[in-house]
Amino acid sequence: MEEKKKIKLLMNDIISGIKFGLFFGLIIGFIIGIIKGVSLAYSQGYLQKSLYNLALGTIQPTLNSVILKSVIIAIIPVLFITIPVTIIKTYIERGLVLISSFMILLYIASFRRISPFNYLLFILILYGLFYPISISVRLREKFSFLNKLVNGKLVLAPIILIFICNGFIYSYRLSRSKGPNIILISIDALRADHLSCYGYHRNTSPNIDQLAGEGALFKNGFSQACSTLASHSSIFLSQYPWTHKVVGSKEKIAKSSLTLAEILKNRNYMTAGFSGGGYVSSKYGFDQGFDFFFDKPKTWHTIKFHKDNLFRWLEKVKDKKFFLFLHTYDVHSPYDPPMPYRALYIGDYSDQRCLNKLVDYELTALNLSPEEIDYVIALYDAGINYVDDEIGELVKKLKKLNIFNNSVIIITADHGERLGERGRVGHGREASRIVTHVPLIMRIPGIGQGKVIEEIAESIDITPTILDILDISLPEGMQGKSILPLIKGSWSEGNFIAYTGEAWKKATLSTAIRTKEWTYIMNQDGPDELYDRVGDPKEQNDLIEKRPLVARKLKEELEYFIALTSEAKPQVAEKVDIDEELKERLKSLGYLH
Repeated sequence: MEEKKKIKLLMNDIISGIKFGLFFGLIIGFIIGIIKGVSLAYSQGYLQKSLYNLALGTIQPTLNSVILKSVIIAIIPVLFITIPVTIIKTYIERGLVLISSFMILLYIASFRRISPFNYLLFILILYGLFYPISISVRLREKFSFLNKLVNGKLVLAPIILIFICNGFIYSYRLSRSKGPNIILISIDALRADHLSCYGYHRNTSPNIDQLAGEGALFKNGFSQACSTLASHSSIFLSQYPWTHKVVGSKEKIAKSSLTLAEILKNRNYMTAGFSGGGYVSSKYGFDQGFDFFFDKPKTWHTIKFHKDNLFRWLEKVKDKKFFLFLHTYDVHSPYDPPMPYRALYIGDYSDQRCLNKLVDYELTALNLSPEEIDYVIALYDAGINYVDDEIGELVKKLKKLNIFNNSVIIITADHGERLGERGRVGHGREASRIVTHVPLIMRIPGIGQGKVIEEIAESIDITPTILDILDISLPEGMQGKSILPLIKGSWSEGNFIAYTGEAWKKATLSTAIRTKEWTYIMNQDGPDELYDRVGDPKEQNDLIEKRPLVARKLKEELEYFIALTSEAKPQVAEKVDIDEELKERLKSLGYLH
């Protein structure tokens, strides 16, 4: 009878210890889980950028993970300390403190590689340190309030609190996903005037033309920079280059900057980027906000290389809202379209030695014959045909998955390309029309079908327009505007101006202002330029000496605008370590030597 009583007391002690460990683990785990989750969300910049959905998405798994760990760690002392100690205490009370201490030290030693945070968690919840001792030295009554707490209804409080917290986070995040899918396609170095939908004499872009016919085409779209890195940064941040300061090969988008992908991910959009790498890579911060970002193609023809992964991803997310960013260098120098596209326009000319002269994307074209220039243009146009066909394949896939009619498709470029004009081949860093005039096509289901818009639009308007489509307020610090009213036809007569320039006070760069009537280019390493956009839309006849008053007024307006927008919330571009892999990719694009 006495033996049964001892066993019953032993079981009561074990059950009480387990309940105590569970309660204590839940409480401590909840507190530390919240602290760790908030700290992690803060370190990722979500709280500072008001991305509360992403913050909650970070806090929730962190909270649950820490709670689970803390409960496990709290129960372990019950299993490995309280049980043997209780057994020993039941039969041999002496030596209990010594054995308890030994087992605790053994436990700590076995987890000597545990992280400092989890070690602190262990120390905080190691109630077994005092619970067995309280049994052994008959101080249990001093902890009787804890036993009453555990055995009372209050033990349910942490469980209820955790369920409420998870329920709130889940319901809040579930309500954030509304609107169509967003597909943004950037074709690097694509001139607008080499697309057939922009009036080009060759039929280079039948699939893009089809999308333009189903959507809105902006005849006067201009990029904010003349180079890949600065221009794409402007698109994703909706900021002028002199604001975001990501203008050099050793600078990247800062983690504190708010990107389009982050905003959409915060709205529960699945996000994926497929890039040609180089300057549009994770090294330069473009993966910020993407669930997946593929930027290391194994071949030059990146759009085809990514197709299988891209299509698999679409199949995976077809029933969800998604943001897809697709970037390719297939039109970019060294102008190397695959067969059979390569033979489309070259005729009988097959001497590729002229391409060896184009080792530098800023080399002059003066050493190329007219025939060689025509050959370069033929290869350039063939690259457009190739990319256009791949876009056609993407459209077919969207239709097959029954998501085409619920997808916004935007096609643009980061800059244009000189093909013998101004004595050069490549894009370089000048604010001329040839380099900054880019395609801007927006296919929005049910809006603006077949519309051609004459007003000036800027690349920094892309992100605000996407946000407007999704009914998301424009975040503070973004400098573009939504051009959705232009597509809808609800914008009254206005003065649309485009500004271009990669930096201020850098000798090799130029800045420009484009109004409906004029283009003024302020060059830091040469004479300024002035063009009549009405009478000379291709900007070939410089009027800087004939219209000095117009030039002076536009220069003052440009300088004032740069000064004004530079006063926006300052951004600090982070530094980039260029490894050998990135260096080789940049060399293949002609950016490094």
